[in-house]
Amino acid sequence: MQTEELLARIGRLEKQNRWTLGIALLTVVLLGGTFFMGAAAVQNEIRANRFLLVDENGKGRGAFWIDQGTPSISLYDENGGKRVTLAVSPAGPALTLLDQNGEIRGVFDVKKDGPYLVLFGEGGKSRGVFTVTKGEPALALLDEKGKPRGGFAVLKDGPALTLLDENGKQRGEFAISKDGPALTLLEENGMTLGRFAVAEHVPTLALSDETGNVRGIFQVSKTGPSLALFDEKELRGVFDVTEKGSGILLRGEACLTLLNASGNIGGTFKLTKGLPSVDMRGDKGSCALEVGKDGPSLALVDENGKPRGSFRVTKDGGSLDLRGRIGDLTLDVSEDGQALALFDEKGKVRVVVEFSQDGPELRLLDENEKVQFSVPNPSRK
Repeated sequence: MQTEELLARIGRLEKQNRWTLGIALLTVVLLGGTFFMGAAAVQNEIRANRFLLVDENGKGRGAFWIDQGTPSISLYDENGGKRVTLAVSPAGPALTLLDQNGEIRGVFDVKKDGPYLVLFGEGGKSRGVFTVTKGEPALALLDEKGKPRGGFAVLKDGPALTLLDENGKQRGEFAISKDGPALTLLEENGMTLGRFAVAEHVPTLALSDETGNVRGIFQVSKTGPSLALFDEKELRGVFDVTEKGSGILLRGEACLTLLNASGNIGGTFKLTKGLPSVDMRGDKGSCALEVGKDGPSLALVDENGKPRGSFRVTKDGGSLDLRGRIGDLTLDVSEDGQALALFDEKGKVRVVVEFSQDGPELRLLDENEKVQFSVPNPSRK
C-alpha cells in the first residue's frame, strides 16, 4: 500500500514539474554540463545555433539562439506569446519582460556605467527608470507622454528629490547635504525663486525675484528671528527681535506697514529718498510724523479726516497750528520773535499778538480783518 501511494505521488510530482525539469535539462545541455543518472556519469556535447523547447502538445515554450553574435533565451506562455527574453550583447546582458499582449513592460540590463531597470506603461512608454551610476543610485519617474516629472537620487553629498513640470523644466528640489536639508523652488527659466534651508540648527527662508536676485531673507537664529529686505542691488531694511528687545533698520527707500486686529492699516513707517516718515491711524483719528529737508513736522487729523493740528520745526524756528470748530490758532517762533494769531470759523484773523526785540504788540480785528483795537509797541511810532 505504501509503495502504491509513493508511486502515485511520484507520478503527480513528475507531471507537475515536467516543465521545470525540461528547462533544467535544456539549460544543462546548452551549457555542456554533466548528467548524473544513478551511479553512471556521461558527458555529451551538442553544437547548434538554435534550440527550441516544446511542451507535451508540441507548442514552443522556450528558445535559445544566437543572432549576430548575441546569444538569447526566450520563454513563451501557454498561448505561444513571448514573455521573457534574456540576451547578452556587446553592451552587456539584458532581461526583458513582456505582458500577455506582447508589449514590453520591463527591461533590466547591465552596461559599462552600471545597471538599469526600466518599467514601461501601456503603449511602450517608459514610466520609471532605476539606475546605479558611479555608485550613486537614482530613480526617475515619467508621465504618460514619457517625459520625466520626478527624480530621486542618493548622491555623494546626500539624497535629493527633484520635481519637473510638463515641459521637463526643473521646478523644485529637496536635498539633504552635510550642511542640512534644503528645499528649492525654481522658475521656468531655471532661476531660484525660493529656498528654505536649515543649517547649524538655524532655519532660513530666502525669496528671490524673476531675475534670481534675493529680495527677502527670514531667519530664526539663537538670538531670535530677523527679517532682511533687499532691492535689486543692496540691503534696504532689517527687522529683528532679540532677548534685549526689537529693532528696525531701514536704508534708502523702504516701507514697513502694521495692521490692526481687523486687518486694516494701523501704521506705516517709510523711508523716501533717505527721509523717514511715520503714519499712525486709529478709530478716533490719525497722526503723521515726517522728517523733511527743512526739519521735522507733525500733523494731527480727526476721525472725519479733517486736519486739527500741525507742528513744524525749521532752521529758523517753529510753528504750531491748531484748528477747531469755531476757530484756529497759529503760533510762530523765529529768531526775530514770536507771533500768535487767532482765526474765526471763516478763517479770518481776529487776534494777533507779537513779541519782538522792541516789545509786545496786540491787535484786534473785525470780520473784514480791519484793526479795531491795538496796543502798539511803545517804540513804534
